[in-house]
Amino acid sequence: MGLLAATVACSRYLAASSQADLVPILGLKVSRSTKDSTLEDKATSRDRVPGLRFSHQYVERGERLRDSPKARRRIFSLIVEIVGASKGRETYEEVKDNLKLELGLPVPTLERLLTDCDLSDFLDAISIIYGGFNNPGSQAVFCSNAQRIFAEEHLAYEIDDKGGVHPLVDGEFSQVTAAAIQALSAPRYAATLHHFETAIEDLGPAGQGAKASIRNVFLAAETLFKLVSPQTPARLGGKELQAFGSFVQTRLGSDAAARNATAKMLASLADWVDAAHFYRHGQPEEQLSEPPPALTVLIVSQGAAFLRWLVSLDQTKS
Repeated sequence: MGLLAATVACSRYLAASSQADLVPILGLKVSRSTKDSTLEDKATSRDRVPGLRFSHQYVERGERLRDSPKARRRIFSLIVEIVGASKGRETYEEVKDNLKLELGLPVPTLERLLTDCDLSDFLDAISIIYGGFNNPGSQAVFCSNAQRIFAEEHLAYEIDDKGGVHPLVDGEFSQVTAAAIQALSAPRYAATLHHFETAIEDLGPAGQGAKASIRNVFLAAETLFKLVSPQTPARLGGKELQAFGSFVQTRLGSDAAARNATAKMLASLADWVDAAHFYRHGQPEEQLSEPPPALTVLIVSQGAAFLRWLVSLDQTKS
């Protein structure tokens, strides 16, 4: 049989064969029934996002990454694209000079700097590069694409629209902390806001770590508590919260449900204070350890919620 005839015969065989006949040959799993197969196909079709890259749709991402060599290389390639498209308005030398000036590092080549520098320097470089571009269009292109790269490479940071880099635990954590920062925006809460923003920064690559983050969010709560409580307590502790509870209850009138729920929330605040104390005070040298990431997020998130609540109580005082 000639090659053409063999090809035609093979095509006819494939056309005549059922999917069930061919799937085992291809090494694919066969559903036990036509009904199961149909349901599976429909579910798969619903989950598909047309045009989305395979790794972004089907590969398990896991926890966000502190660093990514791939992201570093992509940022360098992005700079190459922007400089090449700028028609002389942006130059490699200007980018290198800005980084050398602001980071104080030798810059043999831009690619080597971005791929080999410390993580904190790399994250600083994002902001420096953005600010160093001469053209607002170049800045916009760099910022939007750098944001996309960080998201696609699943990095634990987000880039704002001015090129600033911030820790990103997840979307919900960002919303909780942003809401707390907004609530603390009045000048009256400046000291509290400083402690809270430091707590968030401690979770980033240039921060002091999870333990310091917990300590600072506690300082934020204690500072605000002293401001809000009419007894002007010297500290935030169980006895002080009991006295504070009497003040809060008087604000609720005869609403029994609100009074009972508030009592429970004050008890939760007391438990939160006790939990934070485990990391505020020294540990035996052989037990020194950073709090687990998930626990840190929980403590900081709950601290943010309590801060918003205390602000609301402060703003409703007579």
